[in-house]
Amino acid sequence: MDKNEKCAKLPILRRCENYFTDRDEKYLFDKKIREWTELFYDMGLEDLNYMNNIQLIAKKPVSQLNRDEVLTKMTFLIRADRHGGDRLASAVSDRSFEALCYQLHLSIYFQKGD
Repeated sequence: MDKNEKCAKLPILRRCENYFTDRDEKYLFDKKIREWTELFYDMGLEDLNYMNNIQLIAKKPVSQLNRDEVLTKMTFLIRADRHGGDRLASAVSDRSFEALCYQLHLSIYFQKGD
């Protein structure tokens, strides 16, 4: 399965109402977010060089991101949460992560091959 096929299997992660925080623990995700994140990693879609790549696309609008740039931004948001932030949850809450999911699907529709 090539990278585009893997990306096509990622569902659109829509806003979830049931996530919460605990002051003594890291940010906890609801089941839907956790399952999406696990699928993302299981398919090997994370950008291993996301810290360098995020700086190149930081100010780029979502609608102008290509497949790999969307994956960079997704990796950045997921990793920020794993290091004690709440960026992914905020992005899911304000629907900007949903926009990334749609852009990913749009970009693979117009991009051929890996």
